[in-house]
Order: sequence, then structure tokens, then C-alpha cells
Amino acid sequence: MKVLLTGGTGFVGLNIAEALLEEGIDIVMYATSPPRPEALTELQKKKGHLHFFEGNVLDKAGLDAAFSTFGINAVIHGAAITPDELREASEGALVLQVNCVGTIEVLEAARRHAVHKFIYLSSIAAYGSATKTAELLQEETTVMEPVNLYEITKFAAERIALRYRELTGMNVIAARLGDIFGPWEHKTGVRDVMSAPFQTTRLAMLGQEALLPRSGFKHWVYSRDVAASVVSLLKAERLNHPIYNVSSPYAWSVEDWCALLAGKYPDFRYRIQTSPDLANVRLFDDNAPMEITRLTEDTGYEAQFDLYKSFADYKAWLEKHGALLSE
Repeated sequence: MKVLLTGGTGFVGLNIAEALLEEGIDIVMYATSPPRPEALTELQKKKGHLHFFEGNVLDKAGLDAAFSTFGINAVIHGAAITPDELREASEGALVLQVNCVGTIEVLEAARRHAVHKFIYLSSIAAYGSATKTAELLQEETTVMEPVNLYEITKFAAERIALRYRELTGMNVIAARLGDIFGPWEHKTGVRDVMSAPFQTTRLAMLGQEALLPRSGFKHWVYSRDVAASVVSLLKAERLNHPIYNVSSPYAWSVEDWCALLAGKYPDFRYRIQTSPDLANVRLFDDNAPMEITRLTEDTGYEAQFDLYKSFADYKAWLEKHGALLSE
């Protein structure tokens, strides 16, 4: 199998690349910039073969060249811009182009080159404001209510991908990724707000106090679990659904994470700021849990990393790559 991984040099992409290569699956990273040297060193130790192809998802010729050069037969499409409010207001057209039109271009290239499976990396963001009102986010029954530009474009791109499935018979799967954190999260220029565990860990490493607007309780999912789930979807011979939530059964708060950080960094201090406007940690909504039964039933996926296991693994990763957080 030869997999084209768009956005492969970003946070989620690097985790998926690690997991694919460890399985002995050959991958082609298709991105606008090469993987960081420290990431490349780690990836080259894996079983599979890694190739990098510099290209933009809006470039039809570049996509065709990547598919034909490497004989691509499966796609994991993760390239996207995750904007904050400022970028929404200033670069809305670019966000729409990359997130939606870019998805169409990759789908068209995949169709031209007859790939056997296409996995679109969607997001919990596609549920929009439903994450605040629903008790449980379910793939088919929860009413989608996207509000901001990222939510709208992720929802739209997902529907576009699934429409291609209906129109062309292409084996397209949408994986809605939950609230992710973990190794290889770093500032790439296309993701404007980092996860709260990243933000607080960075403050701890810099010897600064973390001021939280609230406790920040939700079902966090470790990036290694996300990667394992995507690999399981890729390898599954039969999938009974076009959409799968990807999350974790483990719920904990950013405050819990800070308590563990205080054990590693004795000078680290944290508190909930009584005036949220003065907080230096930005938290997204405390989202409802995602139903992941169908993912487990169809692939055997089970999240391996609870709060303590993820902290231990992340701590070990930081010993080697912690400098990425200070940039």
C-alpha cells in the first residue's frame, strides 16, 4: 500500500505518519513544507518508506505528479487551515479555498488515479454549537450546527467528500477527530490556537504561571490514539458506515493536567482566573462526549491513553523534543 498523506508535516499528520510507517506502510507526505528535521529523524527509523512531495492541495498538476510518481492507491486528507477570529476576518477566502476547494482537488485527483480508499480527516468542529447542547455527539442523529468559519468549512468539506462517495462510488470515509493533544503539536502557521495541554505545558516549561478561565473538562483524545484509529480505518477490509467519530472514553480537565505538570515542574503555578479576560490559557468549549461505538465495533479501536498514560508518554516525548514548545 502507498498512502498519500496531505498535511502530513503538521501536528496530526506527523502522528499518523509515525503510526503508518510503524505498520510498514509506505507514505508520501504531501505538504507545502518538509517535515522538521527532528521529526524526519524519528520517521526514518520506522519500518515503512517515507517520501516527501512539496505541493499545495490547490495545485492540480502537483497532485497528479505526486499520484503518478509514487503509484498512490490510498489517501488520508488532512491538509487544512484552522483559523482564529483574526484570521477568519482577514483571510476568510484562503481558509475556504484550502479547506473546501482543496478537498475537491484532492478528491478529483484520487478519482483520476483510481485510489481504493479515501479518508477525510473531519473534526468535532463540524458539529458546531451542538457540542455545547447535545448530551452525546452521534454521527447520524446529532443535528450539525456549524457557526464559525472553521466549523463551516470542515462541515462543508466533509459533506463534499461524502457526496463524491455517492456520485462516484469512491470508498470515502470521514473521520471526525475529537479534542486532540499530544506529541508533535507545534506552531506550523496554519493552526492558530494550540490545545490547552500544549499551552499549559509550554507555560510550565517557561516557568510561567498558567491562568485558566475555568477547569476545562472534556474527553481529551491523545494524538497517538487518533493515529491508531486512522490506521485501523485504513486497514479495515469492511466498514459499515461512511462517518466515524474518533475520540476517547477518558474525561479530565486542564486543571488535572496542570496538577501533573506541577509534579514535574516544581516551580510551576496555576490557578483559575476569576476574571476570565485575564487568563493566559485559551480554552475552547467543554464539548459533549463523542459516541465511538461504531468505530470500536468496525475496527476494534480502543483508546489506550488516559490522563496518566498520556502524561507519562508526553513527558518522555518532551525529554527529546520539548524545544518545539518553546518556539
